[in-house]
Amino acid sequence: MNVLGIGDNVVDIYLPEKVGFPGGNALNFTVFAKKLGVESEFIGTFGTDLLGKKVKKALDYLNVKYDKSKTFPGDNGFTKVMLDGGDRRFVFSNHGGVSKTYGIFAQPDNFINRDLVHFNVNGNCDNLIDYVNREKTKIVYDFSDFEVGKERLAKLISSIDLACFSMPAASKESITKFCGMLKAINPRINVLCTSGSKGAHFFEAKAGRLTAVKAKKYRLKIQWAQVMHLLLIFH
Repeated sequence: MNVLGIGDNVVDIYLPEKVGFPGGNALNFTVFAKKLGVESEFIGTFGTDLLGKKVKKALDYLNVKYDKSKTFPGDNGFTKVMLDGGDRRFVFSNHGGVSKTYGIFAQPDNFINRDLVHFNVNGNCDNLIDYVNREKTKIVYDFSDFEVGKERLAKLISSIDLACFSMPAASKESITKFCGMLKAINPRINVLCTSGSKGAHFFEAKAGRLTAVKAKKYRLKIQWAQVMHLLLIFH
């Protein structure tokens, strides 16, 4: 299997500790695919600042490909985050930094022989979806918790196979209605709606069924050498 994550790379800086974690929807997808043993690659835009350099160092450590990405002078994407009862609350964002300013660059042949491509609402690359051969390649799109206009939503939903949404305050009834609306636009659409510590709901188009999944707490054991490579500490 061969997958591509294209779009944002962002460093989430958690307050008040000022500890930063490399991430972003597209970058996280690429890294976790690699950890699962899948051939993966990331295409995005990096800044020339310390954050951009640190994210590249983390990707090198994890052996994640990103050589088709571009680097531009300026700030890498970053956010500032607070934790409220185990759920994240974003208090600042530079909206992708250089990614927002310069966009994402890719060629049609970057999408050849991909089994799956991951896009996202902050990726600044919706225009590249047309490069994907939809008969051979599945498309995942992460909308996060951002409101998008009805016209943009309808256009995207008609082109993708799995839509992901963050809906922490939504009830099961409202999620069911929302998934029904999306299926009316695209009968083959599958939908994942996450609700933080409350769990998630998955709508499977083929079965026409909404399944609830409870959240589980995990205590992660990470080697210190990995921590030093993957954590960014700001003082």
